[in-house]
Amino acid sequence: MLNQTLKATVYGVQQVQVESNKYCKTFIGTEGGDETTKGISLMSITTDPAVFESLDLPSYPYPCDIEVQVMRGGQNKMTQKVVGITPAKNVQTPQAKS
Repeated sequence: MLNQTLKATVYGVQQVQVESNKYCKTFIGTEGGDETTKGISLMSITTDPAVFESLDLPSYPYPCDIEVQVMRGGQNKMTQKVVGITPAKNVQTPQAKS
């Protein structure tokens, strides 16, 4: 399996349970930067339930390094799955106004 690290803003992580199976998605956004998007490009990526359980971000949305595993999915297509989320280093947090 091939792993990649994405730099994006995490807007939320959602988990649902169907019978005894847990399913998760991470909602991320990146700045446009190309001619196909104005504003923020939003997407969701399937996520390992262990990521949801261990996630402890200071706030949402929050800039993060997102580790994704590239694997073969249905119909022999390549798909991605989030296997780790860590807060980005050197994030400037807004100071309280005095």
